[in-house]
Amino acid sequence: MIKRGVTIGPKDTDIQSTDKTDVLQYNVEEIRGWTIDELNKIEDKINTIITQYFSPEKDLEFRTIMLNSSIVSTGAKMKILRNIASFDKKFISKIQTMMNTRNAFAHLPLTKSAVVSVTNNNGNLVWLLESVTSQLDIMNSSGEVKKKNAKELVIE
Repeated sequence: MIKRGVTIGPKDTDIQSTDKTDVLQYNVEEIRGWTIDELNKIEDKINTIITQYFSPEKDLEFRTIMLNSSIVSTGAKMKILRNIASFDKKFISKIQTMMNTRNAFAHLPLTKSAVVSVTNNNGNLVWLLESVTSQLDIMNSSGEVKKKNAKELVIE
């Protein structure tokens, strides 16, 4: 039983957070997890906005049952926000873009794209690997699939 008034700190858990302070230091698995976790935090704030708007009698049950992600998808929550007159529609579009990125990190494989220069050195071809970039194929809201640089998506 948890006592009221007890503060649970970041070290008081069975699964520790990373000590890395810069997301660009993360490996692929950490980036995937970080992206999903950050968007889950945003979805929780969306749940708060929707709950406050509807002011249900049973606040906790509304959040944990009615807004449960297995019942109401994030896309459906965006539709609810669009119908709240006071909510900024441009912000909703930004959230949808972030959700597309989250879904790509959660469900798609990273592919590698290499830039190679080839020079002719007295009849011998010399191949030089200049860079390797991790990419994701992301579908935008129009249904178009575009290759996106994974590192740039994280920075955004």
